[in-house]
Amino acid sequence: MIAKVTARRGTLLVLILVSSQFSAFAQNGGSNGGSNGGSVAWKDALKQKPEWYASPEAIRIADNLLLYQRDTGGWNKNIDMAAALPAAEVENLNRLKKETDSNIDNGELIRN
Repeated sequence: MIAKVTARRGTLLVLILVSSQFSAFAQNGGSNGGSNGGSVAWKDALKQKPEWYASPEAIRIADNLLLYQRDTGGWNKNIDMAAALPAAEVENLNRLKKETDSNIDNGELIRN
């Protein structure tokens, strides 16, 4: 059962990373100054070897993506999805799930 959940999270991470190019970190080169608490920066998450996507770090980042995602299906911009999250931030993100301030636009779909 754990292997099945882990495989699902790894697959989810790949799917979300591919579809979430909307992030300003990916869009703008995503420098996070190495302060994300992990060894892979958000801007580099799509550049990893295939075996990385089953690693604990990849699963942690996939969990972060799900935490940041609002119930409406979108995310806020300018989020370092790879940052290690303290317990208080996880609690806060769970409380914010119902907010409607998210989007799925990466600046390429809608131009002002």
